[in-house]
Amino acid sequence: MKHVTLLTAIAVLVVSLDTQPSQAAPNWKCGQQRCFWVEGYTGPVPDFAAGWGPPTCPGGYYVLSTVSKKWREVCP
Repeated sequence: MKHVTLLTAIAVLVVSLDTQPSQAAPNWKCGQQRCFWVEGYTGPVPDFAAGWGPPTCPGGYYVLSTVSKKWREVCP
């Protein structure tokens, strides 16, 4: 009986591992003036944003300066 219980537990574990949704890594989703860190975003990431990594503050995003034309991080 213990053997059957063990096999059942293993089968349930294998099935539950197989049915969990895969989660894509978050990434920067950029528009013309702003880039936001989006969970599960799998679309294109511009070359300039590829090396940024996650925001340094919660809710942080990047904005393109109209004066210097450089991207800078904004922490709300």
